Amino acid sequence: MAHFTYDLFADKSDLLNPMGTVEKNPNVDSAAGLLIRFPNIRPHPLYYPPLDKISGDMEKNGDATIATKEEYMKLKEIMDNKNSTEFFEDEKELLWKLRTEVRDHFHESLSKLLLITKWNRHEDVVQVPTESFRR
Repeated sequence: MAHFTYDLFADKSDLLNPMGTVEKNPNVDSAAGLLIRFPNIRPHPLYYPPLDKISGDMEKNGDATIATKEEYMKLKEIMDNKNSTEFFEDEKELLWKLRTEVRDHFHESLSKLLLITKWNRHEDVVQVPTESFRR
C-alpha cells in the first residue's frame, strides 16, 4: 500500500496563492497533515494495446477510409494553406476522417491533426496516428 502525506497550511493568510498551492507546507512540525493511502490494485503496470493491434482493429471496423477525388482535392487545399490554424467544422471532420492520408502523404502538416483532435474524448486521442509523429 502506498502512503502519501501532505502537510496542510494552518490558515488562509499563509497561502500565497488563494486558489491553492502545489507545494507542501514547509512548517511540518505545527501543521495539520493529510495522510492518503492508495491500495495496490494491480501488481503490474497498465498498458495501451500495441499500435499494430489498434491499426488492425481500425481496418476491420472500416475506420480507415479511402478518400473520394473531391475529398482528396479539399484535403490538398487545406494542407497547402500553410498559415491556417483555424478550421471550419466540415474541414475538421474531413481532416479527422482522412487522418491516415495526412499521416502518409502530408508529413509537414501533422500539427494540423493535433489542432483538430478532440483531446477530451479518449476514443479520439487513441486514434491519433502516433507512429507517424515518431519518424
